[in-house]
Amino acid sequence: MAQARKPGWWYPYIFVAAFMVVVAVNGILIYTATTTFSGLETKNPYEKGLAYNKNLELAKRQEELGWQVEAKVLPVGPANTGLQRQVLIEASFKTKDGKPIDGLIVRALLIRPVQDGHDVSVPMSAKGQGNYTTEAQLDFHGVWDLRVVAIGDKDSYQLAQRIQIP
Repeated sequence: MAQARKPGWWYPYIFVAAFMVVVAVNGILIYTATTTFSGLETKNPYEKGLAYNKNLELAKRQEELGWQVEAKVLPVGPANTGLQRQVLIEASFKTKDGKPIDGLIVRALLIRPVQDGHDVSVPMSAKGQGNYTTEAQLDFHGVWDLRVVAIGDKDSYQLAQRIQIP
């Protein structure tokens, strides 16, 4: 004669199934966390960390120079020609005393902070009286980081600012 099962015989299986669901979800989360983002936001972070003190010295030297540097980015042409924008970049360099600085090698870098692969680097040409200009073609309008890097005979200077391209 077969014996009837006791009521609640399946309760232990509920606990086992619940723990199996937790283990499966944790496994999925662990896999996703380890395969999607490396945790590194900069390229060559170790080398940049080693150069940190040198960067601080360069920033202090740049501050001691006291150069008056201004840069602006102006759209060229109509603003409704799609996503791409042609821009004019102007920069002026003056000493502490307000005298123009000529003879610099100047380069403008436009960095897209939200999307890799669209950065632009263009040389700037001297226009006299410490003024330098260039034109660049950008893939998108919107927010960009502008860096103007100038290298002279003895000194160098870097200006960084966030800009909005309409």
